[in-house]
Amino acid sequence: MRVAGLWPARAQLLAVIVDDAGRPAAPISAAKTIEAATALFAWLDTSVDALVLSDRHVTLIELARAAKLPLALAPHELLEAIRCVAGFTHRPQRQTAALLARWYLSPPLRRYLRHTVPNIAERDQLSLL
Repeated sequence: MRVAGLWPARAQLLAVIVDDAGRPAAPISAAKTIEAATALFAWLDTSVDALVLSDRHVTLIELARAAKLPLALAPHELLEAIRCVAGFTHRPQRQTAALLARWYLSPPLRRYLRHTVPNIAERDQLSLL
């Protein structure tokens, strides 16, 4: 299973993909624009089995749902506590993206994730009446 963690850094979006063993690939960056995020999500949709985001990033959540990505949301308060204790607040932002991706693979942390169902556009739905 390949899982991506996405973290909005200061000037860009950073995504890190990890494999089943938790080994990270090189980080992928995109500009902090709607167009760049949409293109990143389209690429991630073909490359990963799940995407993990902080539950505070509403715009990114909506874009990921629109891209129909399997999405898991990490509680932001717990994420910030882990970042603080692990010293990630003073390290490169890609490490937080990798932490989010590994979160999905860790059974003790996985239970804190909230899974969302991708949006289904009205045009994709069958009329019941």
